[in-house]
Amino acid sequence: MNIPLIKIMPKECPWCHDIPIVAKDPLWNGSHGYYGNYEYYVACRNGNCKINPRTKSYNDIYDMKEEKCINNAIEDWNNR
Repeated sequence: MNIPLIKIMPKECPWCHDIPIVAKDPLWNGSHGYYGNYEYYVACRNGNCKINPRTKSYNDIYDMKEEKCINNAIEDWNNR
């Protein structure tokens, strides 16, 4: 998936110190859901992390742009 340039980088996971991912997941499955829309969040995907935290999801269904969704998720992650 094509993710735009990130202006703010997420901090490392506070529990395992790994670099988290910025995820972009589709909001549809087959013909059901919001085709062409996505949810964005930041999460630790280290298989050895005992907590595997993630932020709440932001979506681009209505007026919020992709870049704003990503920046909101990163700000949530960095300000936990």
